[in-house]
Amino acid sequence: MPQRQHQQKHTPIRLAPRQQPTTNASSGSTALPMESSTPEATRRKRARTADFVARNTSAMICYLWFGRSSISPTQARLQFVPTRAFVDFIQNLLTTTQVSQSVIVLSLHYIYKLKTENPDIDAMAGSEMRLAVAALMLANKFLDE
Repeated sequence: MPQRQHQQKHTPIRLAPRQQPTTNASSGSTALPMESSTPEATRRKRARTADFVARNTSAMICYLWFGRSSISPTQARLQFVPTRAFVDFIQNLLTTTQVSQSVIVLSLHYIYKLKTENPDIDAMAGSEMRLAVAALMLANKFLDE
């Protein structure tokens, strides 16, 4: 069965400029300017946070799942650059389920243990989605009880 080829488009990460502290002349104290707390600003902040968590979680899952001592160039690419479809899948999964950070960390531990105790498992392109769902389900179940 032929393997599907995944192409990844890189989107550069843009960091927000650092805000300069302001000095209160009467008290001499310094503080960062307050960010507006409009509903739109809150929504944008949540979207950035969700994207950040999804990108890093998917990168860690791919690193653990596709990594081994001798890998093909295709698997090496998948190990270090998760596909946009996988990042979007993880973002949708995490925002829909609203799992805690503890669940995410424990699911990564489960994936690590699976690979270290079964090094002969061949990770196929696309299997990372099923693995992520199973690991998150197990971690959530464990931490809920």
